[in-house]
Amino acid sequence: MIKKSVNGQIVTQKDFQSLKSEFGGLRTEFGGLKNEFKELKSEFGGLRTEFGGLRTEFGGLRTEFGGLKTGFKGLKSEFKATRKSLFSQILTLEEKIEQLDETNKGYKDEIMTGLDKIMNDLQTIREESAAGTLQLQRLRKDVDNHEERISSLEIRT
Repeated sequence: MIKKSVNGQIVTQKDFQSLKSEFGGLRTEFGGLKNEFKELKSEFGGLRTEFGGLRTEFGGLRTEFGGLKTGFKGLKSEFKATRKSLFSQILTLEEKIEQLDETNKGYKDEIMTGLDKIMNDLQTIREESAAGTLQLQRLRKDVDNHEERISSLEIRT
């Protein structure tokens, strides 16, 4: 076995071979770590790209949300205006209905007054008709009596 001096230490060929083998294993492991680091770096780049896309998408969603918020405010304003308009129209309709009720009460009073007059006239007509019928019956009786008298007078003469 050959001895070599490293930093004042004596190393045998076997130790050297063992160190060399260990160094080779470390080199291989380092190469594997290097590849793994490259993969991680690549994956990190992909994640970074994906994060950038998500950031852009989030910005778009934020913009869209702002638009929706503005649209909602517009709809809310329109709703308030429509509500005020409907309330105003309801009040106007209620006033018109009250006016129609008053007008209808006036018509009703006129109609009832007219009906009272008609009913009075009808009652008068019925009474006159009854009186006329009674008078007609009396006149018939008188006429019948007159005919009998005339006949009896003609017979006597």
